[in-house]
Amino acid sequence: MSESSTGSTPEETATPSTILPQARKVKIVWRIPVGILIALFLGLLFFVVPWVVIPFLLMYGVHPASNIVVLAALGSIFALFEGARFVAKPTLYYGPLWTVSSAAFLAYVLYLAAGASITLTFISNVNIVVGYSLLLLFLALIPALTLGAAIVITIQDQRHPGERLPFDFPVRRWGRKQKPAA
Repeated sequence: MSESSTGSTPEETATPSTILPQARKVKIVWRIPVGILIALFLGLLFFVVPWVVIPFLLMYGVHPASNIVVLAALGSIFALFEGARFVAKPTLYYGPLWTVSSAAFLAYVLYLAAGASITLTFISNVNIVVGYSLLLLFLALIPALTLGAAIVITIQDQRHPGERLPFDFPVRRWGRKQKPAA
């Protein structure tokens, strides 16, 4: 340990902002199949289910106020960007992909909330209307907050690239033995 001209060691003069934890190397190769599985599962949930369930409900006299095409389009956008967001987590594209994904899910929930009523038809003259828009508006707070978090992450990654990586991908302290630095 050498002393500097002030008489203190370099460890003592380092500020907490200059000492960052190390991030482990992340291989995107294994993240791609997992991202595809996430996109397929969410695509099934948000694209196929409305496409199958809404006509099924119409056969039994339940008339939801949502358009199948709009729900399927917003659901597929959400599913694709969620899969891409998972793959891109160790890169600078993570924040923008998360922003688009959150905005698509927020649009999906708000679109459902706009026409959130189900009309049940009995016999020929009896109609019962059930509304659930308030519930969906409360649920819309979750994607609205994640949209805000995505915007913050995007700004943080642009201003300080790589700063969040040690926290998202910390170096393992257990498991495989670390090779000594050469």
